[in-house]
Amino acid sequence: MYASAQKTVIPPAPPANPPTVKAPPPPPAPPAAIPAPAERNAKEIYLEEHGLNSNDQDELIYNNVQVQPEFPGGLTEMYKFISENLQYPESAKIQKAEGKVIVQFIVEKDGKLSLIKIVRDGVGHGAAAEASRILMMMPKWKPGMENNQPVRVQYTLPFTFRLNK
Repeated sequence: MYASAQKTVIPPAPPANPPTVKAPPPPPAPPAAIPAPAERNAKEIYLEEHGLNSNDQDELIYNNVQVQPEFPGGLTEMYKFISENLQYPESAKIQKAEGKVIVQFIVEKDGKLSLIKIVRDGVGHGAAAEASRILMMMPKWKPGMENNQPVRVQYTLPFTFRLNK
């Protein structure tokens, strides 16, 4: 019979000074109570977002107000004023161009119109210039009101150019 040799494996002895394991850091302290934000209205939020303060309120331009600005005598008088003063551009007549010109402007606190801007010129041939000319001729409007105070209001007005057939 053959004798089998068996080797005995002896595990190495543990080191004399085992490495130290650092304990995990303690959990962070709970955050301090965050105070609830103060109630703010839309105007205060707008001022903050645009880098203005409450002293800059004269610069605010409103889109929607409690009382809308109004042409003296109302819409009927405004359309009458436009029809009496509008001159259809000759180039547009020759080209038989029709359509709408959309104009935006600011009705100031004193009722004057400012910052006239053409949003859309669906006619061409000088129709946008004619719409601007009409606005510059208009008398002062009754200003828009917010909290019983006159304010600057953006207003959009369409001008329809249609040839009589």
